[in-house]
Amino acid sequence: EAMTDNSGLEQFILLARNQKNRACVALIQQVLSSRKIFVFGELLALENIASLRGTEHEPHLELLELFAYGKYSDYASRSNLPALSEPMLLKLRKLTVCSLAHQQRVVPYATLQRELGMEDSSVRALEDILIECMYGGLIKAKLDQRGQRLLVSFAKARDVRPEDLDSMIEKLTHWCDAAGAVSRGVQDKMGFLAARFEAEAKLAEDHDERIRANTDAFIKQVEQEGG
Repeated sequence: EAMTDNSGLEQFILLARNQKNRACVALIQQVLSSRKIFVFGELLALENIASLRGTEHEPHLELLELFAYGKYSDYASRSNLPALSEPMLLKLRKLTVCSLAHQQRVVPYATLQRELGMEDSSVRALEDILIECMYGGLIKAKLDQRGQRLLVSFAKARDVRPEDLDSMIEKLTHWCDAAGAVSRGVQDKMGFLAARFEAEAKLAEDHDERIRANTDAFIKQVEQEGG
């Protein structure tokens, strides 16, 4: 399930259709600061937003793309992107948690601290972010404080790069084919078991019928001999 807040996102999409240049930059900043919006694909698809590429405002477009597809470590490795406000930084760290939770079901705190750029922060500060992710419905997980790790059972999906769609569709197609083969195998097995059960039931019925016939014949013979 993708991370969406349709009402909030739709509001910004409607605004973006009538904005250009600096106004689009201001809108991007609002979206990235919003506490509710965690998907950005529809916004990136808008012509007015895409038209920032090749202009002085392109770094803001690249920042939006990073929030859609990237992690905090990607931001930290680039020097040309705009500075993050505190709300933006928190959101990017939450998005990074979602990515890590998709990649592995047991995520060590050390990995989280490194990927979130929190090596110098306390464990409590890290856990506060993880708890916010859980309360916000971004992940379902447990904090293993003794083992210093996050135990993940569910994480919401992030945006998919357009160039990755074909690969994802191919993977889903292979999964459906495999699931179909398993389903057909189960059905064949059930059909075999049903036929076997029916055959064994028929044998049991024939056996009972022979016993009744033999018993009736024996009783009849005894009666004749006694008469």
